[in-house]
Amino acid sequence: KLAKLAQALAERPALRLDVIGRADPASDLDGLRQAGLDNALRAQKLKALIARGEEAPSLDDIEVGADEYPALLEKAYKAADIKKPRNLVGLVKDIPAADMEALLRASVSASEAELRALAQRRAQAVREWMIAQGGIPGERIFVLEPKVEPVAEGGQVQFSLR
Repeated sequence: KLAKLAQALAERPALRLDVIGRADPASDLDGLRQAGLDNALRAQKLKALIARGEEAPSLDDIEVGADEYPALLEKAYKAADIKKPRNLVGLVKDIPAADMEALLRASVSASEAELRALAQRRAQAVREWMIAQGGIPGERIFVLEPKVEPVAEGGQVQFSLR
């Protein structure tokens, strides 16, 4: 779709493109919560790297392998400031990994501002693609105010030509 849009803009130099990023509170909330869980796991790995005296990359550059996932999940769960299930004596119960994931995901708060920022990043990504790959000058592409609302079929970015 973007390639066709870039071609149409290239053929009509007088046209300008407005780009509006959108975020759906229902569907995007799960993605933001998963990203929060992923960041918690990366943070635990970063702590371990620093404790071993290794060079600390940025959080976004850290990858969690399948072999280290269970241990990092347990560390993230233990470190999280969330209400954990307890046994009769009052000690924190051991729970399955799926339950730990669910509790950690549920603890991630995703505000209206975070949904708005997600919508803005989507629009900005389209703008950058149109400039870099589409060859459209940046002064012809305008990123407008993002929208946080239920999104009907058709995508997470809205375009209008003027």
